[in-house]
Amino acid sequence: MHRQNTPRIQGFFRRCQRRWAADNVGMETLATRKALVSLGARVRVDLAQQRLWRDGVPVGLRPKAWQALAYLMRRPGELVTADEMLDALWPNQEISAKTMANLMSELRAALGDDQTPAALLQTVHRRGYRLQTPGASGRPLAAVAGLPTGPAAASGLAPGSGHAHAAGPPPRGSAQLVGRKTELVRLAHLHQRASEGQRQLALVAGDTGLGKTALLDHFMHGVGSTSAVACRGACLAQHSEREPFAPVLALLADLCSGPLAGQTGAALRRCAPTWLAQMPWLVQPHELPGLHKSLAGMGIGRMLREFGELMQALCSHTTLVLVLEDLHAADAASIDLLRQLATDRRPARLMLVASYQPQLVAMHQDPHQNQDQHPHPVAELTSLLPAQGLATLLPLQPLDETEVAHVLTLRFSSDVATTALQTWAMRQSMGIPMYLEAALAELVDTGAVAWQQGRWQLQAAPAGHLLAQRLRPMMAMAFSRLQPATRQLLEAASVVGMQVPVQLLAAALQQDPGLVEQTCNVLAQQGHYLRAQPPVHWPDGSSAGLYAFVHDMHCRALYEGIAPVVRQGLHRRVAERLEAGWASQVPQVAGQLAGAYARAAMPDAAARVLEMTAHLSAQRFAYAATIDALQACLQQLAQTPDTPERTATEIRVNLMLANVSLNHQGVAGALVMPAFERAQHLARQAGATRELIRAQLGATVALTACFQPHLAQQLAQNTLALAQAWQPTLVSVAHHYAGLAMAIAGNLPAACQHQRAALGLQPDPLVPMFFEVHSSAQLHLGRTLCLSGQTDEGLAQIDAGLARARELSTPADLTHKLYWAGDTHRLLGLTDSAQTLLTEALERADRHDQPGLLAASRLGLAALPEPARRDIGQLQTLAAAYSKPGDHHATLMVSLVLTEALLAQGQPAAAQAAWSAGRAVAPAGALFDSELHRLQGDLMASGLGSVQQARNCYQTGLDLARQQGALLYARPRAAQRHAG
Repeated sequence: MHRQNTPRIQGFFRRCQRRWAADNVGMETLATRKALVSLGARVRVDLAQQRLWRDGVPVGLRPKAWQALAYLMRRPGELVTADEMLDALWPNQEISAKTMANLMSELRAALGDDQTPAALLQTVHRRGYRLQTPGASGRPLAAVAGLPTGPAAASGLAPGSGHAHAAGPPPRGSAQLVGRKTELVRLAHLHQRASEGQRQLALVAGDTGLGKTALLDHFMHGVGSTSAVACRGACLAQHSEREPFAPVLALLADLCSGPLAGQTGAALRRCAPTWLAQMPWLVQPHELPGLHKSLAGMGIGRMLREFGELMQALCSHTTLVLVLEDLHAADAASIDLLRQLATDRRPARLMLVASYQPQLVAMHQDPHQNQDQHPHPVAELTSLLPAQGLATLLPLQPLDETEVAHVLTLRFSSDVATTALQTWAMRQSMGIPMYLEAALAELVDTGAVAWQQGRWQLQAAPAGHLLAQRLRPMMAMAFSRLQPATRQLLEAASVVGMQVPVQLLAAALQQDPGLVEQTCNVLAQQGHYLRAQPPVHWPDGSSAGLYAFVHDMHCRALYEGIAPVVRQGLHRRVAERLEAGWASQVPQVAGQLAGAYARAAMPDAAARVLEMTAHLSAQRFAYAATIDALQACLQQLAQTPDTPERTATEIRVNLMLANVSLNHQGVAGALVMPAFERAQHLARQAGATRELIRAQLGATVALTACFQPHLAQQLAQNTLALAQAWQPTLVSVAHHYAGLAMAIAGNLPAACQHQRAALGLQPDPLVPMFFEVHSSAQLHLGRTLCLSGQTDEGLAQIDAGLARARELSTPADLTHKLYWAGDTHRLLGLTDSAQTLLTEALERADRHDQPGLLAASRLGLAALPEPARRDIGQLQTLAAAYSKPGDHHATLMVSLVLTEALLAQGQPAAAQAAWSAGRAVAPAGALFDSELHRLQGDLMASGLGSVQQARNCYQTGLDLARQQGALLYARPRAAQRHAG
C-alpha cells in the first residue's frame, strides 16, 4: 500500500501507541456488547470464540482476516483509512497494495459480499474501507439471540421484513472457483503430507489473470478450517533498491500477530536474532544491548541458516503454511531462502506455496540478444527443484469452453448462456479468468445483458470481432511489460495477420530473416504469443518458418495499438514483399495482397488486385465472394484520381458486378440495374461504344426477367441498331436478347426471327460473356416454337441447344439452360423428362451457389403433379423463397401454379388471392396473359362468378393466345370456351 514518503521516525510513536490494540484486536470481545452479533440477514459473528456463520453454515477465517474484521466491527459505518488498517494489522511494515486487496477479498468471500458494489464491506476509492452493518453510523451492532434458521435464513429475508430486500440483480454468486478442482485437490494432498512431517513446496505458475490469487484464497480458506497456521506475503515489484528478505519479513510479521505470536517471539529470540533485529517493535528496551552484541558478523548466510532453525522450532508441533505471492518479483535473498527450505532434508510440518508468472520470468532474457545471459533465479528454482522431486509444479491453464460456459451460467443463468454468447466470451477472454470477468462485466455495462422482470435477460448479441473495452487496458498493460524489440516484432506480426510467414515479418521489420526467425522461435518456445507452424516455401524459392498467434485477440489488440502512419508503412512493405514472392502465382494470394494494399493506403494497387481476386472467385463459383471483391474494388477506385484508365477499369468492374449479381442473386438483386446503369453512363461519357452495347444488353436481360416487356423491347431494338452500326461482332447477341424481349412481350413470331438471326451470325469471341450465345439462342428458339405449337421442331432445337451447352457453356450457364429446358417440358406435360432436367438443374444450382435457380427448380418440380395432387404447403413455402420484390416473372409463375392447385383442391377464395398477386405484376398482352384469363375463367366457373363471365374470360384468353401465336395455349382455351 503506497503511503506518503515520511521518515519512519515520524510515525514510530503513533505506531507504538496502537501496538497494543493491533496485538489484541482479534481478542477483543466488545465487552459493552453481546458476543454474538449480526452482519445483515445472512451473517452472524462471535468475536470471543472467533467463529463466523453464513446462512447457518460455519465459515473459516485465518487469523489476519479475523483481526481485520474485528477492527472494522469496532468502528461500524465509519471510514477506516488505509493507513489506519496498515498500522493496526502490520505495524512498522511495508505491505503491498495487493496484500491488503487480497485480505479484503477474503473477507468479502467469507461474508458472501461478492456483489458489485459491495453491500457490507465497501471500498472507498483511494481512501480506505467502510463496514456497513445494521448498526452503522456509530450505533451499536445489533445483537441477536441465535443463528438464523428456517425459510428466512435460506431465502435471504431480513428478520421481520416479510420480503426480500434485493430489488435489483442478485449478488454475483459465491466464491465458487471454476476449473481449478485438480489444483485444489493437489494442494490439499500436499498439505496433508506436510501435516505428517514431510515438508512440501508447491509452485503455482500462471500468467496474469489466470487466477493464482483466487486459487490461493480458496486454499487458505480451507487451511483456516484446520488446526494449521497460515500466513501470507507478497513480493512487490519496485524500481528502487530492494530490501533483502522483504516478503519473508512480511510473513514473519503476519506470524507475530497471529495465534503463534508468543511462540514466534520466543523462537526468534532463541534461534533467529538477526531476524528479530529486522522487527524492532518486538524488542523490549532491556533486550537491545544483548541483541546488538549478538549481531556481530551478521550476513545473508547467517540469516538463511537462522530462518531454517526458526522454521524447525515452529513446525515441531504445528503445521505451518507459508504463502508467498509473485515470486517473480522477489529479491535474490528470498529466492535463496525458499530454495534452502525446500532442500532441507529434516522433517518439518512445513508447507511452502509460491506463485509466479512464467511470462515475466521468461522476459528476463531478451530473445533478440545472441549472447548468453544469466537466467532469472526463479527460472532455475522452478526447473531444478521439481526435477529433483523437491517441489510440485502446478501450472494453471486457461479455462476451456465447458468451464467458460459454467462461469456464464453462474454469473447469469443457463438461459443467457447461449452457445453464441459462450463462443464470444471464450474468444474475448481466451479462457483467462480475469479477462472473462471483465468481458462479462462489459455485457452488463453495455446493456447486452440486463436485469429485467426478476432475471437476467440477453438483450443483444455482442459484436464478436470487436475487443471489449474493459479488456483494452488489461492487454495494454500486459504489452507494456514486453521489451521494446519484442513488442515491435509482435506488432509487426499483427499487421501480417494471424498466420505470420517470416518472409513478410522480416520485410515489415526490415531485418534479416534469419534473426527474425530465431527471435520468433524463442517466443514460440515460451508459448505466450506465438506458436510454431510447419515452414512455408514460396514460388520465389524462399523458405522460412511460419508462426501463428496463440490468440486472435492478442493479434487484434496489438494491431489497434500501432499508430496509423506506422501501420500503413508496415502494410506497404508486407504487400510489396508478398507480391514479389508470389509474382508467378499472385492469384493464389490475391485476397491477402489486396487487403494489405488497401490498408497501406495504396488504392490503385488494391483495386488492381481486388479485380484479380474477383475473377479468381468467379472461376471457383464463389459468387458472393466475387461480388464482395468487386464492390471493394469500386470503393478503392473511388479514392484514385479521375483518369481514363480509372474510367475503363470502373466500366469493366461494373459490368462484371452486374452480370455476376444477375447470375447469383437473380433479377431482384439490388446491385444488378444500378451497376448496368453506371456502366452505361461511364461508357457514354468515355465514348466506349463496345462497353455501352454490353451494358445495354445486360440491362435488356434484367428488364426481360423482371417482366417489363415494353421497356425491354425498346432497349433491345436500340441496342441492336447500335450494334449493327458500330459493333458488328455484337449483333448476334443483340438479336438473341431482342428475341428474349419479344417472347416475353407475347410477340412469338418476331422472337423466332431474332433467334434464327442470332444463330446465323458468329458471336464475338473477345467479349467475356457469362453464357454461350448460340446454345442459348437455340434453346430459346426451341422454347418459343413449342409455345407456338411447333412442338417437334421446338424439342429438337432444345435438345441441340443443350448438347452444345454441355460442351461449351460455363457450369453456371448450363444450370440456366437446364432449368428453361425442364420448364418447357413441364408446360408440354412431359413429366418424366421435365423431372429429369429440373432435378439436374436443382443439383447444379445448389453446387454452384445459385439460390434463385435453386428455388425456381424446386418450384418447377413441385408443379409437376396434376393440380389436384400438388402439395399446397410446399408450394407456399417455395413461393416465399422464390418470389422476391421486383422479380415479377417469378411472382407470376408462383401465382399460376398456386392458383391451379388451390382451385383443383376446392379452395376458390385462396385461389382468387393467388391469382390477384399474379395479375398485379403481369402487363396486359404479355406472355402468360392468356393463362391469367384462362384461370380467371376457372375462378368464375367455380362459383365466384357467372357462367357468362367464365365464357368471356375464356374467349379473351383464346383471342390473346391466337394474337401472340401461342397455339400451345390457344387449343385448350378453345375447348374450355366450347365446354363453357
